[in-house]
Amino acid sequence: MDTALSKGRHNNAVLFCECLALLTYLSSSNDITATLSVFSAQSALLALRIESSSMAQTLYSKANQHHSRTTTLQPDPALEHLHQAQAQLIAHHIATHLPYSPSEILSALADSIKLFPNNSIFLNLHASTTSTIDRIRQIMHNSTAHLPEPDTVVAWVSSIRTEIQRAAHPGSTAHSVRSVFERALASKSCKHSAAVWEMYLVFEHERGELSRAKIVFFRGLRMLPWVKGFAMLAFTLLRGVMEGEELKGFGDL
Repeated sequence: MDTALSKGRHNNAVLFCECLALLTYLSSSNDITATLSVFSAQSALLALRIESSSMAQTLYSKANQHHSRTTTLQPDPALEHLHQAQAQLIAHHIATHLPYSPSEILSALADSIKLFPNNSIFLNLHASTTSTIDRIRQIMHNSTAHLPEPDTVVAWVSSIRTEIQRAAHPGSTAHSVRSVFERALASKSCKHSAAVWEMYLVFEHERGELSRAKIVFFRGLRMLPWVKGFAMLAFTLLRGVMEGEELKGFGDL
């Protein structure tokens, strides 16, 4: 792995690390703690090498900016691939009902989410693994945990789905789900997202809150005046709620 890193072959280094982690896992009677330690150490080393390489490229670009066009450095995907390999092994370990420490698993996934907050693999695995309200909110909503409030559609949709799943269990209410929807739609990334507005509308409709669904529809319509598919929900999902004159108005449009 050191040789691959020194030559800048990050993808090869990731493969070597995966093999080392699998060897540790299989030779230690499926000890997930030891395996996560391998992933953590190698991930830190890879991140350091990538950072050093990026700094060198930046200095080179600045030194030659008068002789060639400056190029924008793109994030190296190798580190994300390594974290995905870790997530896949975690998912396998959980699926085979082997013993593990929930806090240890969630901590590893939290590190992945902090680095790659838009990766649905990490978000969905964390959501399916966590069993307490505080744990999921610490990762998805707590800005003091070095993870900013999600401001991409992917992160918000994952957060909304997690809250909806929680609301299906006793002791939870729809208010927490509405709170996440409102925060999402107040963000720059989601306020003009037809997918999120439709999710909110369907959520209220499925709960039988037709008056709320209608309000959400008109709010969304103001944010999405160009989205015909959203406007057509008045004739499908909300046909029994909308008044005749309202439907006629949409038909004239």
